[in-house]
Amino acid sequence: MVLIYVPQLGGNPLFVSQKSFRTFFDWASGFVNDFYPSLSLNGSFGNFSESFAKMELTNNPSFKDLTSDQQAVAVQNASQQFEQSLSASSSTSPVASSSPTSDAFYNILQGMMNAWQSESGGWFDVGWAAVIFIALRSVGIIFIWFAEFISLIFYELLLAIGFIKVGEESHTREVLGY
Repeated sequence: MVLIYVPQLGGNPLFVSQKSFRTFFDWASGFVNDFYPSLSLNGSFGNFSESFAKMELTNNPSFKDLTSDQQAVAVQNASQQFEQSLSASSSTSPVASSSPTSDAFYNILQGMMNAWQSESGGWFDVGWAAVIFIALRSVGIIFIWFAEFISLIFYELLLAIGFIKVGEESHTREVLGY
């Protein structure tokens, strides 16, 4: 429980520090880049919005019919519109195009969490505690499976070297009959 409240010392309402979020975002962006190599997640927010707009517009048949100058203008307009729509849900001032993508997503996520917290009051904390519990429980299950596997290997090793002996003993038993 202490780990949940550590980011609160800095006045962070998300329960996750920006540095921790950046670490997770960098890992997740590497995973996403395997599926969407044209999407720029490691650069600035402006580069991300431009690559996102370009990726979406390339699927549009009328975009393919435009000249290269018209395509550049269409990508720029779509990029600005995308930035404005995401900046509207940001927690603070609009997200700058030059800021890192991870910081932009952190501000957007923080804005959404602040909105949910103000709308739901105390239920937000209950829901957040449930999410943290499920996440920690999931990691705990994997850890327990790993620990059980290591214990089984250790037990089998002790049996193999003869430190533990398993044998059977014959006993006479009385059976009561009615």
